[in-house]
Amino acid sequence: MWSVLSEDQKRRLMLIGGVGGVLIAGAALFFFLSGPSTPKDPEPGLAGIRKMEQNRDAEGLAKAVQDSDEKKATAALYSLGSVGGERAQQAASQAFSDPRPMVRATAPLTYARVADRTSPQAVQTLQNFVKEQKTNDTLIGGLKGLGVMKAWDSLPQVLDYMNHDDRSVRMTAGHVFEEISYMKVGSYNVDDPPEKRLASIAKLKRNISNPAMRKRYMEWLQEVKQKNPSAQK
Repeated sequence: MWSVLSEDQKRRLMLIGGVGGVLIAGAALFFFLSGPSTPKDPEPGLAGIRKMEQNRDAEGLAKAVQDSDEKKATAALYSLGSVGGERAQQAASQAFSDPRPMVRATAPLTYARVADRTSPQAVQTLQNFVKEQKTNDTLIGGLKGLGVMKAWDSLPQVLDYMNHDDRSVRMTAGHVFEEISYMKVGSYNVDDPPEKRLASIAKLKRNISNPAMRKRYMEWLQEVKQKNPSAQK
């Protein structure tokens, strides 16, 4: 059932089907930050974040991530993903342990946009974040980060989360698997009983076990990096 949906339909389901308040709020911030224009009278704090992003002020944004206003801090962290650079990666890594759920859920998304996705160490850092999460919202943020990073070596981990107890986590993991592998999830259905889900997951694990597939995928990542060294998406 999942595989017959279009990409737009999947994304709508991700937002409507219970991803959680934290990521819905994060999505709202994303549309604010990436929209073609700002509101006539934006909140002063967020207007300042937008200005720092336009000026590519990584240091200013990194400081704003520590702001007591969680919404402002989250917006600053997300904007760092557009600015990029070592300071942005450092701020995102530090935000992995931020006590505020919205900031912590955004951290892997920013990290994935600025880190070198051809680096095994960078991928491992994000995999470790996913493994350590105790709440579904931050776990979903971590999984989405793996998708943004196109982290092929995280596919076994992503597949395991396709049998998670929470439906929204399973749905996110299924979408991320398709995003990374460019393969459909086939017979897998988030609403199947665990035994049936596990059988579908086992089949997908066999599909990605071919070393030649990973080799070609890593070659493609290197080609993209050589064409545009500053691009991390």
